[in-house]
Amino acid sequence: MEIITEESFYSDERLKALSRQAVEEGRILSLKNDIVFKSFFSKDSEESHYCRCRMISAVIGKTVVKAKVLNPEILPDYFTAKVPRLDILCELDDGSEVDVEIQQSKNNDNQEKRAVYYAAKMLSGILRSGDTYEKIPNTYQIMFTDFKLVDDKNLHHDYLLKDSQTQHILTDCLQVHFIELPKIKEIIKALPKKLSEIEFWTILIAMGDSSEAHKILHSFPNFKEDCDMAETLLKKMSRDDREWYRQIALEEAEIEYGARMASATKVGLEQGSRNKAIEIAKNMLAMHIGTTEQIAQVSGLSIKEVQELAMQ
Repeated sequence: MEIITEESFYSDERLKALSRQAVEEGRILSLKNDIVFKSFFSKDSEESHYCRCRMISAVIGKTVVKAKVLNPEILPDYFTAKVPRLDILCELDDGSEVDVEIQQSKNNDNQEKRAVYYAAKMLSGILRSGDTYEKIPNTYQIMFTDFKLVDDKNLHHDYLLKDSQTQHILTDCLQVHFIELPKIKEIIKALPKKLSEIEFWTILIAMGDSSEAHKILHSFPNFKEDCDMAETLLKKMSRDDREWYRQIALEEAEIEYGARMASATKVGLEQGSRNKAIEIAKNMLAMHIGTTEQIAQVSGLSIKEVQELAMQ
C-alpha cells in the first residue's frame, strides 16, 4: 500500500480552498471530530497540557498535574485506515496510564467489549521481566461517545472489577469510563446552578464549536481559567488551515467509508435473498412440486433460471 507523506497529504487544492474559507469565516473546529479531539488534547503547549490534565482529572476523580502524551503524532496514513480510530495515550505523574478516545458512531462494534479489550491490552504491556505485581499502576480507558450507550440519564459511567453480590472492589487498577455526549443536552435544559467538572468538559467537547456553549460555560465563574485556556487553544487551532484541512478530510473519509459499508450491506442482502430463492426452487424441484412457471413465481427466479436448475 502506498505510504502517504505529509507533503502529498496536504496537496488537495479543493480541500485547501475549503480550509481557507473556514478560517476566513471565523468558524470554530469541532472537538467531536476525532482528529481535532486528538490535536486539541495532545499538543505540546501550555494550554493543551492544562486542558488534558483537567479533563482527565474530571473523569477519573483525582487531581492530575502531569499527563505526558506517549503517541502525539497524527499520521496522514490514518485517513486510509479501514476503520478510523485515533486515541490519546498518556502517562500520568503517578505512573498511571490513560487511553482517551472519542467515538462518533456506534457502528457494528460492541463498544463495551472494545473498551475492556483496550484497557486490558494496555494493562498487559506495563510489567517488565522481574517486576512484581505491586508495580502495576492504574490504567484508565476513557471513551467519549456521541451516542447513548446506557438507557438512563447518567452522563458518566465508570466500571471496576468488583463482587456482583457484595460490591466489594477486587482492584481499581483497571477502570473503564464512558461519557455519553448527547445526555449533556438534558442537563443544560435544567439550567443547573452549579456545573461539575465533567459536565464542563462534556459541554466543551459536545458543543465547543457553538457560541451558545461558550456563553453557558462563561456563566460559571469557577471555570474561568478552564474557559480561557480551552478557548485560547481552540481559537488558535481554528485559525490554522491545516487543522481545518484534516477535519474536512476526515469528515469526507468517514462519509465515503459509510457509503462503502452501506453498499456492501446492500449487495450482501441482495445475494442472501437470491440464495434463498435458489434454495426454494431446488427444494420444489426435488419434491416435484409445481410446474416450472409455478416454481418461478413462488421463488422469484426467472423461468430460464428454474430450467437451468432443473438440468443440474
